Amino acid sequence: MRIDSKKFKYFAVAGASAALVATAVVPAVAADEVKTAAFTDVSERYAMPITYLVTNNLSNGLTKTSFGVNETIKRGDAAIILAQALNLKDPKAPASGFNDVPTRGTLAINSLKAAGIIKGKTSKTFGFNDTITRGEVALMMSNANAYNFKGDVSNMTFTDVNSRYSQAVAGLMANGITQGVSATKFAPDNSIKRGDFAIFIYRAEMLEVEELSEDFRDAMNGFASLGAEYGYDVVVDESRVNTFNIEGSGDLPAPESGTGFFQSLADQGIETVLVNNASYEISDGNGNVAAGAQNAKQAIMVSLASKNTVDITFNLPYNDEFRGITYTFNFFPE
Repeated sequence: MRIDSKKFKYFAVAGASAALVATAVVPAVAADEVKTAAFTDVSERYAMPITYLVTNNLSNGLTKTSFGVNETIKRGDAAIILAQALNLKDPKAPASGFNDVPTRGTLAINSLKAAGIIKGKTSKTFGFNDTITRGEVALMMSNANAYNFKGDVSNMTFTDVNSRYSQAVAGLMANGITQGVSATKFAPDNSIKRGDFAIFIYRAEMLEVEELSEDFRDAMNGFASLGAEYGYDVVVDESRVNTFNIEGSGDLPAPESGTGFFQSLADQGIETVLVNNASYEISDGNGNVAAGAQNAKQAIMVSLASKNTVDITFNLPYNDEFRGITYTFNFFPE
């Protein structure tokens, strides 16, 4: 079976939607200071985007128990999140010249301005503490040096978008980043909510992953082939992101059997995997399988046999850093 490449756009937590926030992925550098499970204002709609942002150190909550899904977001905070997502943190960037940017935002604002992604409200002020509008977010994200979204304005269904925002909003719409506040309204002058901004960033990040994960898809196809070898089909679960169902009547591989799947991961430079949040070193980073791969495989087999499900998280290189990608495999023996 060949895995559909479209299913690999998603670079985030998988599993039952209701449990997404409570079962956050641990990235290469853990965000221990923020626990998404503690957020009481995150509904299913926002669970995956917010989990992705928090566990990958792109954003924190307003408090330990509130992400502030329905709160507006400041221009400065939006800029910091965007710079983090783009890994655009250039200490050599010239000073922005804005006199209203606090120290915590200096690196991000300097870097974004130098890249031509942001402008100030005036030559001297960025409007750091002003709320950011949906139109302003569209301009930043569609910028050629950000996500470079392109779209055909003639295909845009929104009737409230003027010429200042039309190209940018068309880019967001064409790439599936937004569906607007209604079928005909984007509301460019409305302040964007923190939850909706999280969704925009998350969807943009997922699109970025499609090309980066091409080699990783080959490894996942190897996993599917392994399933076929033992009489099982590895089938994409259409109802859940990054979820596969293992179906059939064969015998599961013995825990002590080969580690060919991990060799394919090692070939991609993947050093560590998490099996149900327990970490295993599966390669030395030079394409050689480490002893921990056997332990990881045993943990996978034991979980499938005893729980009929397993979550496998991979720390993959992304924009000169590592981020976590988790796949859930559900086992349905006949």
